[in-house]
Amino acid sequence: MDRLPFVKMHGLGNDFIVVNGMDAELDRSRVELLVPRVCKRNTGVGADGVLFITEGSSGADFAMSVYNADGSLAEMCGNGLRCVALWAALRGFGSNDVFRIETDAGVLSASVLEKDENLHQGLVRVSLGYPQFLRGDIPMKGDPSSRAEPVFTFDGREFAGCCVSLGNPHCVIRLENLAELRQFPVKRYARVVDNSGLFPEGTNIEFVAVDSSNVIYQRTWERGCGETEACGTGAAAAVIAVRVCQDRSQEVEIVEPVIVSLPGGRVSIEWGGIGREVFLEGPAVQVFEGILSDNGAYQRTEVWG
Repeated sequence: MDRLPFVKMHGLGNDFIVVNGMDAELDRSRVELLVPRVCKRNTGVGADGVLFITEGSSGADFAMSVYNADGSLAEMCGNGLRCVALWAALRGFGSNDVFRIETDAGVLSASVLEKDENLHQGLVRVSLGYPQFLRGDIPMKGDPSSRAEPVFTFDGREFAGCCVSLGNPHCVIRLENLAELRQFPVKRYARVVDNSGLFPEGTNIEFVAVDSSNVIYQRTWERGCGETEACGTGAAAAVIAVRVCQDRSQEVEIVEPVIVSLPGGRVSIEWGGIGREVFLEGPAVQVFEGILSDNGAYQRTEVWG
């Protein structure tokens, strides 16, 4: 792994270094050391995480392993799933640009609905599986069979949380309006949630505001990364939390599909309710190809965006 080819990609600014591991043995201990170096924005490629593509098990076209920028493993990533599906489609993998991708959250489907081979971008729809709501599913401390709806106190004010697992953990906190969301000190209050001791494996934290019957605004603090431009599973968790966990008397009736507006752009979420699969649709873009060295240095070999 002295010199490792990679592709830089992003989904609404949530950016990744994609490495094809299907043609080479990957030493995972070396990978974990490499990830923080190449993700560092001042001295490395710069990314929110690294996506390693390897051979999948029976029934999957390939497997995706997700490393956060700090080197920790994540179970799943919705924006990453869209990126690797586009990566595969642009390289002629599979048939009809439809893929089954193995993740630590299970085997999930992805369909590239549109692709522009000249601009190296496309529109991708992915399944995020079936949401889970119990503390044992998140995981979260407390009775594992009870719903995960904690209350947090920020500066003397109580905020109701709603926790959802989409293969990875999310804690959604509803704010009063878009104006509050825009100026909300996400980093400061995300640390209150992180330090609560409720989440033994950590959690992603979404701060959301409902704008209309089918538009939700969101900012996300991602476990192992910090605040990001977009979070695909977080967008789905936000829609689910607004529909299921919050006080219905205070809500605009949500109309499907729901548009989630993130700092990096917009995605569409469809979910039929408890016991149903949730779907995420949004763009993915290839930015450039390059070669990585073990010290985190890199060379660009082809640039598109």
